[in-house]
Amino acid sequence: MNDEAYYGVYIGYPHGYVAEYNNAHSVMKNDKDEIITSFGGKNATEGQLGYGVQNSSNGDMEVPSKMEVMWLSVTENQFWQGEFDLPKKELLKALNDEKILDIFSGLEGKTEDKYSEIVVNVAPKGKVYVYLGGMSTKLIGVYQARPIEYDWLQHVNDTWIIKYDIETRAEYILLMKKGYADIVDQIDQNYKEDFFTPVRWKLRIKGDKKILAFAVDTVNGEYTQVLDNPTEQEIKSIPTEIGFDVEEKGKVNRYNIELTNSYEFYKKNFNNNSLVYMLIDIPDPDHAFLYFKQGDKTVEFLDFKTQELDR
Repeated sequence: MNDEAYYGVYIGYPHGYVAEYNNAHSVMKNDKDEIITSFGGKNATEGQLGYGVQNSSNGDMEVPSKMEVMWLSVTENQFWQGEFDLPKKELLKALNDEKILDIFSGLEGKTEDKYSEIVVNVAPKGKVYVYLGGMSTKLIGVYQARPIEYDWLQHVNDTWIIKYDIETRAEYILLMKKGYADIVDQIDQNYKEDFFTPVRWKLRIKGDKKILAFAVDTVNGEYTQVLDNPTEQEIKSIPTEIGFDVEEKGKVNRYNIELTNSYEFYKKNFNNNSLVYMLIDIPDPDHAFLYFKQGDKTVEFLDFKTQELDR
């Protein structure tokens, strides 16, 4: 069995969390503990769950079975480190065999590789989230790192290509927090561990219209395209944005809905165990209504934007 696939490693973190991966101790490994590729350094962005900056070149590489990751959390003034097993068989199959008929990015009718990235996100309290990324984004593992002490100058030598004139970790933390002052206090708004608690919901549309396909971004960083039996597909994370194709009287239209504060709304009104139906009502292209229904309880969702898109 060929253990290789075409992919690259991407790194990031949730918006508002300021961190720096240690380049010497952030590596993908095989079954023999041999390093396949390293990742890390100072080139992560301000962040979004499920996404990151490309950090190792895309290419044909052995698919990892293990990962070591280490980072300096500027937000917490703490080094974190962890070594974890990865689901190699799942990664191998997804990177080599899973394809998707891409209809939501302007390449309708063209089949693409569904995944071409391994995405590593680090987060507060030592949480590590690993995704497959590409045309879709799928969470494949949640891990827990441990707090460690690490020599500051050794971290600098491990990580920085250009050695700036910064002598102490405390000085660096202050400079980084000043540099990221516009986002450094936003982490609680953009990330909660509870984003990864599974929920259950399905999509419905009111009237004679028929949903043909949809793509959904969710609070846990996943991006899922549902092309078969869309009204029967159960999604397990709270939606933040949905694009969908609707057929009515032989014509197909595309719409997009952006939901604001959907996590707070969902947690206030519904439990995680029972199925929730998300009901969309579009009486005409200029008006839309959105409801969530669980059992006998129906609550209208008001804080959203909708628009009709070109296909």
